[in-house]
Amino acid sequence: MTDQGNKPPEFQNDHNVYILGAGFSAEAGYPLIPNFMAKMRETALIVSFGNRKEMEYVLNFRLEASSASYRIKFDPENIEDLFSLAAATDNSTSTPNKNIIMAIAETLEYCRRTKPELKENFPGVPSLPLEGFGVNNDSRSISIDLYKFFIGIMAGKWGSTPLEANSFITFNYDLVLEEAFLKWGMPFRYDGLLGTGAEPLYHTTNSVFVTDHNKRDAISLLKLHGSVNWAIDHTPPFKTHIHQDYPGDLIRSHKPGGGDEILLAPPIWDKGTARIGHPLSGVWAQAIKKLQTATRIVVIGYSLPMADSHFKYLLGAGLQKNISLKEIIFVDPALDENHHNRRFLEQKIFGVFREDLSEKGILKFYGIKASDFLLHGGVSSLLNRSYPKVHGAPARFQQAFTTTLVPANYNNRGLSLDSLEPLTPN
Repeated sequence: MTDQGNKPPEFQNDHNVYILGAGFSAEAGYPLIPNFMAKMRETALIVSFGNRKEMEYVLNFRLEASSASYRIKFDPENIEDLFSLAAATDNSTSTPNKNIIMAIAETLEYCRRTKPELKENFPGVPSLPLEGFGVNNDSRSISIDLYKFFIGIMAGKWGSTPLEANSFITFNYDLVLEEAFLKWGMPFRYDGLLGTGAEPLYHTTNSVFVTDHNKRDAISLLKLHGSVNWAIDHTPPFKTHIHQDYPGDLIRSHKPGGGDEILLAPPIWDKGTARIGHPLSGVWAQAIKKLQTATRIVVIGYSLPMADSHFKYLLGAGLQKNISLKEIIFVDPALDENHHNRRFLEQKIFGVFREDLSEKGILKFYGIKASDFLLHGGVSSLLNRSYPKVHGAPARFQQAFTTTLVPANYNNRGLSLDSLEPLTPN
């Protein structure tokens, strides 16, 4: 008999676990690792003087750190390299680390305030209103907010999929997911912060933030590296506060050494976030539990950076007891057969997963960006989520609507991975 404590997780036949990296938020105007420093410089030129001192510190440190590249392989424009160098001689409570965290948060807040309004157009107007869509001024087409559509298809909004069948694990600090959940009115829960003194501060009439960890009909959102709207109070009783937005002005109102500080782990080689006692350790523990019952793992826009080497062990801990897993799907433009980084990313993926998983059709690659994957009609069968009953494909697919979207072969194995079949117009 199996000991109750070692009992395998319950079998699930439809639990999608989405793992999201910076590439998922890129189309919303948020920076990737290679251009984060450039975006920080842009932010420093725009924000008020009192809010840019942390960014000025980071930019000055970048100048000082550039000398390291004379002797070692070090890119001062890469935020992981730069911040890891800063952390190598400082601890998490040091002033440099606090400056880095505030500089990251201020840059992302600037991106949030200046991000473009993104809508996707579809031809035709259904005879019955289609949830989430609006009729355009031409009266011949409909449109929807791009990220609202993403969440709609991922969560099964146009079908009968229960919300709890979807878990979102993200390495991103931004609020792209939360904003999309709010647009839908989808209840969501910050798993891992509950029961640890978390104090929700979602005081808005349209808030769908869930505090009851027993509520079933809610989406689980696990932010492994923290969030720009989370703050930790370093004064007793050391609560974690959850705000609706980035609370920069509120945090700056506290005296140094007291009050709240943004709770996020900067992109460095040793975040320590999974260690017992770290404020984010509960989030990691819950992520493992979600992976244990995953039917599909869908990794979008996450390139397995060196600073996240512990990702391998997160997956290992989650999958060692998994009896439900059917597929692991990677979506990233760098996986296109003509992309200059294809082999590099492929090597990193096979440094985590066994190569025979691809030969068995369990591990699948799609070398396209998030929007081209999630907007394509064929994603419905891959994710087992209903596509909305529109009259035709999104505008971006009009020219190639009748062709099958076929991922390229990888590593010259001659593998033929499943095709994304295009949506058939009604």
